[in-house]
Amino acid sequence: MVSLPLSNFLDLIQNKMPVFNVYDIGEHPDVFCIDMHMESAVILKNIIPKLGPVKKLYLLAGSTWTPNCIDIGIDYEVIPYSHWLYSWRGIADKAPAYEFGPKPYKFCSLIGKDRWPREMFVSSILKKFPNKDYILNYQGEMLAQDSSLLDNITLSKNEVVHRQGLNLPFDLLNSCNFNLICETDVTQLDFFVTEKTLRSLAIGQPFIVYGQVNFYKKLKQLGFNVYDDLYDTNFSTLGGFTERGMKMLARVEYLYNLDWSQHTWQLQDIQDHNRNVFANNLQAHYEKEVDYCKKVLNTV
Repeated sequence: MVSLPLSNFLDLIQNKMPVFNVYDIGEHPDVFCIDMHMESAVILKNIIPKLGPVKKLYLLAGSTWTPNCIDIGIDYEVIPYSHWLYSWRGIADKAPAYEFGPKPYKFCSLIGKDRWPREMFVSSILKKFPNKDYILNYQGEMLAQDSSLLDNITLSKNEVVHRQGLNLPFDLLNSCNFNLICETDVTQLDFFVTEKTLRSLAIGQPFIVYGQVNFYKKLKQLGFNVYDDLYDTNFSTLGGFTERGMKMLARVEYLYNLDWSQHTWQLQDIQDHNRNVFANNLQAHYEKEVDYCKKVLNTV
């Protein structure tokens, strides 16, 4: 199994400049790096007002974006480290494969803490599919079918964000035809793939994602098959997150009524492909991110 430690990035950066924990920055020089851990660009809006004078800021981040997409009024550079992707590398090796065949539920959707526009997303699902023949868990509450006997870990409302990250509720996922995913922050312009999507990729379960703009394009650049031969994924290119969500739910309706038994061989091919990406492609992606880190640091 490939070891992909964050320390390699930290060692490289600390040889060039001070590195501060995103949750404990305090006094700082005018050129420094913030270790944002696995956070996405959404955390920037909480950081910037707390900073003193900054000449150049470097962000070691779990997501990727170009600075010209998100203006924070400071000269900054993003050093991407795909934390979630590498965390799931070892899990995907050991995870049981999703089993194709008749399922008791149409789909599942596992949504954590309240964050705009998740409330709208959940309300739209309940309105569009009133039969509730699916699993919809939001903030630790079951809003459709009871999935308590299917999850392999019990979470309180306070734990739903902090402990679910590396949880693989295989029995729950395997009871549904597909996974309807609401990624971390669909309003941002970065690419931030988390356990929400990686669970299904790791086991080869069909999925559809309400993510950031061009989310599917970024997954394909990582080498994954995103089921675009099964349903139209062009909704992902729409810039407005509300329009993107409505178009995505129209695709969900198609998948809801799909005869999945007619696509078994195609789905198995996609499953094999995506599990192979975890096993064989991520080392090259990791090395690419390390090389980019070195290139950025050469300009300091």
